[in-house]
Amino acid sequence: MQGYREVQITKDDIVPTALKMKHDGVFLAMIHAYIQTDGQVRVSYEYAQDPELVAYYVVGETVLPSVSDIYDTSASWPERELNELLGLQFEGLDTAGVADAFGAMQQDVGIQLLFMGIVVALGMAVCSKGLKNGVEKANKAMMVCLLALLVVLAARAMSLPGAAEGLKFYLVPNFHNLMYDAQGNFRLFRAIYDAMGQSFFTLSLGIGSMAIFGSYIGRE
Repeated sequence: MQGYREVQITKDDIVPTALKMKHDGVFLAMIHAYIQTDGQVRVSYEYAQDPELVAYYVVGETVLPSVSDIYDTSASWPERELNELLGLQFEGLDTAGVADAFGAMQQDVGIQLLFMGIVVALGMAVCSKGLKNGVEKANKAMMVCLLALLVVLAARAMSLPGAAEGLKFYLVPNFHNLMYDAQGNFRLFRAIYDAMGQSFFTLSLGIGSMAIFGSYIGRE
Protein backbone atom coordinates (compact mmCIF):
# COMPACT_ATOMS: atom_id res chain seq x y z
CA MET A 1 0.00 0.00 0.00
CA GLN A 2 1.27 3.44 -0.92
CA GLY A 3 1.96 5.71 2.03
CA TYR A 4 0.61 9.20 2.46
CA ARG A 5 2.33 12.17 4.09
CA GLU A 6 1.44 15.83 4.51
CA VAL A 7 3.83 18.78 4.59
CA GLN A 8 2.66 22.33 5.26
CA ILE A 9 4.38 24.98 3.16
CA THR A 10 3.96 28.68 2.49
CA LYS A 11 2.66 30.39 -0.62
CA ASP A 12 6.23 31.29 -1.64
CA ASP A 13 7.27 27.61 -1.52
CA ILE A 14 4.75 26.43 -4.13
CA VAL A 15 6.74 27.23 -7.28
CA PRO A 16 10.19 26.16 -5.92
CA THR A 17 8.65 22.88 -4.77
CA ALA A 18 7.06 22.29 -8.18
CA LEU A 19 10.34 23.09 -9.97
CA LYS A 20 12.25 20.67 -7.74
CA MET A 21 9.69 17.92 -8.30
CA LYS A 22 9.74 18.50 -12.05
CA HIS A 23 13.55 18.38 -12.07
CA ASP A 24 13.49 15.11 -10.10
CA GLY A 25 10.94 13.59 -12.48
CA VAL A 26 8.18 13.45 -9.86
CA PHE A 27 4.63 13.41 -11.24
CA LEU A 28 2.03 15.90 -9.99
CA ALA A 29 -0.85 13.62 -9.05
CA MET A 30 -3.46 16.15 -8.01
CA ILE A 31 -4.26 19.68 -6.90
CA HIS A 32 -7.32 19.90 -4.72
CA ALA A 33 -8.78 22.27 -2.17
CA TYR A 34 -11.52 22.50 0.41
CA ILE A 35 -12.80 24.91 3.04
CA GLN A 36 -11.90 23.94 6.58
CA THR A 37 -14.26 24.17 9.54
CA ASP A 38 -12.61 27.45 10.55
CA GLY A 39 -13.53 28.94 7.14
CA GLN A 40 -10.00 28.98 5.71
CA VAL A 41 -9.20 27.45 2.34
CA ARG A 42 -6.70 24.61 2.25
CA VAL A 43 -5.00 23.91 -1.09
CA SER A 44 -2.99 20.71 -1.46
CA TYR A 45 -0.42 19.77 -4.13
CA GLU A 46 0.04 16.00 -4.13
CA TYR A 47 3.18 14.51 -5.69
CA ALA A 48 3.79 10.83 -6.36
CA GLN A 49 7.12 10.44 -4.53
CA ASP A 50 7.62 6.68 -4.40
CA PRO A 51 6.97 4.88 -2.17
CA GLU A 52 4.48 7.43 -0.87
CA LEU A 53 2.17 10.22 -1.94
CA VAL A 54 3.27 13.52 -0.41
CA ALA A 55 0.79 16.41 -0.08
CA TYR A 56 2.32 19.87 0.17
CA TYR A 57 -0.43 22.16 1.37
CA VAL A 58 -1.04 25.83 2.15
CA VAL A 59 -3.79 27.26 4.34
CA GLY A 60 -5.60 30.59 4.27
CA GLU A 61 -4.44 31.75 0.81
CA THR A 62 -6.85 32.75 -1.95
CA VAL A 63 -4.28 34.06 -4.44
CA LEU A 64 -1.63 31.52 -5.39
CA PRO A 65 1.15 31.30 -7.97
CA SER A 66 0.30 29.15 -10.96
CA VAL A 67 2.34 26.02 -11.69
CA SER A 68 0.64 25.30 -15.01
CA ASP A 69 3.70 26.49 -16.93
CA ILE A 70 5.67 23.80 -15.07
CA TYR A 71 3.21 20.89 -15.16
CA ASP A 72 1.13 21.93 -18.20
CA THR A 73 -2.42 20.56 -18.37
CA SER A 74 -2.04 18.40 -15.24
CA ALA A 75 -1.97 21.68 -13.32
CA SER A 76 -3.91 24.07 -15.57
CA TRP A 77 -7.13 22.07 -15.47
CA PRO A 78 -7.25 21.71 -11.65
CA GLU A 79 -6.36 25.40 -11.28
CA ARG A 80 -9.20 26.39 -13.58
CA GLU A 81 -11.64 24.15 -11.71
CA LEU A 82 -10.60 25.57 -8.33
CA ASN A 83 -10.98 29.07 -9.72
CA GLU A 84 -14.52 28.31 -10.86
CA LEU A 85 -15.59 26.37 -7.76
CA LEU A 86 -13.86 28.22 -4.91
CA GLY A 87 -12.86 31.51 -6.53
CA LEU A 88 -9.14 30.86 -6.05
CA GLN A 89 -6.86 33.05 -8.16
CA PHE A 90 -3.73 31.65 -9.80
CA GLU A 91 -1.18 34.19 -10.98
CA GLY A 92 2.16 34.14 -12.70
CA LEU A 93 1.44 32.57 -16.08
CA ASP A 94 3.79 33.76 -18.79
CA THR A 95 2.71 34.26 -22.38
CA ALA A 96 3.49 30.67 -23.33
CA GLY A 97 1.55 29.38 -20.31
CA VAL A 98 -1.51 31.43 -21.21
CA ALA A 99 -1.34 30.23 -24.82
CA ASP A 100 -1.06 26.60 -23.69
CA ALA A 101 -4.02 26.95 -21.32
CA PHE A 102 -6.14 28.60 -24.00
CA GLY A 103 -5.14 25.96 -26.55
CA ALA A 104 -6.06 23.19 -24.12
CA MET A 105 -9.48 24.77 -23.59
CA GLN A 106 -10.02 24.95 -27.36
CA GLN A 107 -9.28 21.24 -27.65
CA ASP A 108 -12.05 20.38 -25.20
CA VAL A 109 -14.82 19.56 -27.66
CA GLY A 110 -17.42 19.17 -24.92
CA ILE A 111 -17.01 22.71 -23.60
CA GLN A 112 -16.96 24.16 -27.11
CA LEU A 113 -20.19 22.38 -28.06
CA LEU A 114 -21.86 23.32 -24.77
CA PHE A 115 -21.26 27.05 -25.07
CA MET A 116 -21.99 27.03 -28.81
CA GLY A 117 -25.34 25.41 -28.03
CA ILE A 118 -26.09 28.01 -25.35
CA VAL A 119 -25.30 30.90 -27.71
CA VAL A 120 -27.36 29.41 -30.55
CA ALA A 121 -30.30 28.70 -28.24
CA LEU A 122 -30.26 32.26 -26.85
CA GLY A 123 -30.03 33.72 -30.36
CA MET A 124 -32.96 31.64 -31.56
CA ALA A 125 -35.01 32.58 -28.50
CA VAL A 126 -34.42 36.30 -29.09
CA CYS A 127 -35.06 36.12 -32.84
CA SER A 128 -38.23 34.09 -32.34
CA LYS A 129 -39.79 37.12 -30.60
CA GLY A 130 -39.36 39.23 -33.71
CA LEU A 131 -37.56 42.52 -34.32
CA LYS A 132 -39.33 44.87 -31.89
CA ASN A 133 -40.17 42.44 -29.07
CA GLY A 134 -37.03 40.35 -29.46
CA VAL A 135 -33.93 41.95 -30.94
CA GLU A 136 -34.63 45.54 -29.89
CA LYS A 137 -35.62 44.67 -26.32
CA ALA A 138 -32.64 42.35 -25.93
CA ASN A 139 -30.30 45.03 -27.25
CA LYS A 140 -31.57 47.56 -24.71
CA ALA A 141 -30.68 45.24 -21.82
CA MET A 142 -27.45 44.00 -23.39
CA MET A 143 -26.15 47.51 -24.12
CA VAL A 144 -26.61 48.45 -20.46
CA CYS A 145 -24.78 45.27 -19.41
CA LEU A 146 -22.01 45.97 -21.91
CA LEU A 147 -21.59 49.53 -20.60
CA ALA A 148 -21.45 48.26 -17.02
CA LEU A 149 -18.87 45.64 -18.01
CA LEU A 150 -16.73 48.27 -19.72
CA VAL A 151 -16.86 50.50 -16.62
CA VAL A 152 -15.81 47.60 -14.38
CA LEU A 153 -12.97 46.60 -16.72
CA ALA A 154 -11.77 50.20 -17.01
CA ALA A 155 -11.80 50.65 -13.23
CA ARG A 156 -9.91 47.39 -12.78
CA ALA A 157 -7.35 48.30 -15.44
CA MET A 158 -6.71 51.70 -13.86
CA SER A 159 -6.06 50.06 -10.49
CA LEU A 160 -3.28 47.82 -11.84
CA PRO A 161 0.44 48.68 -11.54
CA GLY A 162 1.67 50.73 -14.49
CA ALA A 163 -1.82 52.02 -15.33
CA ALA A 164 -0.56 55.61 -15.72
CA GLU A 165 2.00 54.56 -18.33
CA GLY A 166 -0.64 52.54 -20.15
CA LEU A 167 -3.06 55.47 -20.26
CA LYS A 168 -0.29 57.72 -21.53
CA PHE A 169 0.56 55.27 -24.31
CA TYR A 170 -3.14 54.96 -25.20
CA LEU A 171 -4.19 58.62 -25.07
CA VAL A 172 -1.10 60.70 -25.85
CA PRO A 173 -0.39 60.70 -29.62
CA ASN A 174 3.12 60.09 -30.89
CA PHE A 175 3.29 62.11 -34.11
CA HIS A 176 6.79 60.93 -34.94
CA ASN A 177 5.65 57.31 -35.08
CA LEU A 178 2.66 58.43 -37.15
CA MET A 179 4.88 60.05 -39.77
CA TYR A 180 7.85 57.64 -39.77
CA ASP A 181 8.26 53.89 -39.42
CA ALA A 182 10.92 52.06 -37.42
CA GLN A 183 13.42 52.41 -40.27
CA GLY A 184 12.86 56.18 -40.54
CA ASN A 185 10.87 56.01 -43.78
CA PHE A 186 8.12 58.60 -44.27
CA ARG A 187 4.75 56.84 -43.94
CA LEU A 188 2.13 59.48 -43.18
CA PHE A 189 0.07 58.80 -46.31
CA ARG A 190 0.18 55.07 -45.68
CA ALA A 191 -1.01 55.65 -42.09
CA ILE A 192 -3.92 57.77 -43.34
CA TYR A 193 -4.83 55.10 -45.90
CA ASP A 194 -4.77 52.38 -43.21
CA ALA A 195 -6.82 54.54 -40.84
CA MET A 196 -9.48 55.09 -43.51
CA GLY A 197 -9.63 51.37 -44.21
CA GLN A 198 -10.04 50.66 -40.50
CA SER A 199 -12.81 53.25 -40.15
CA PHE A 200 -14.75 51.75 -43.08
CA PHE A 201 -14.32 48.28 -41.60
CA THR A 202 -15.38 49.41 -38.11
CA LEU A 203 -18.48 51.23 -39.36
CA SER A 204 -19.34 48.23 -41.56
CA LEU A 205 -20.33 50.49 -44.45
CA GLY A 206 -19.97 47.67 -46.95
CA ILE A 207 -22.80 45.56 -45.45
CA GLY A 208 -25.20 48.43 -44.83
CA SER A 209 -25.13 48.51 -41.02
CA MET A 210 -25.05 52.32 -40.93
CA ALA A 211 -28.01 52.46 -43.31
CA ILE A 212 -29.95 50.14 -40.99
CA PHE A 213 -29.14 52.27 -37.94
CA GLY A 214 -30.03 55.41 -39.92
CA SER A 215 -33.48 54.02 -40.64
CA TYR A 216 -34.34 54.48 -36.96
CA ILE A 217 -33.75 58.24 -37.17
CA GLY A 218 -36.93 60.25 -37.59
CA ARG A 219 -37.41 62.51 -40.62
CA GLU A 220 -37.55 65.55 -38.39
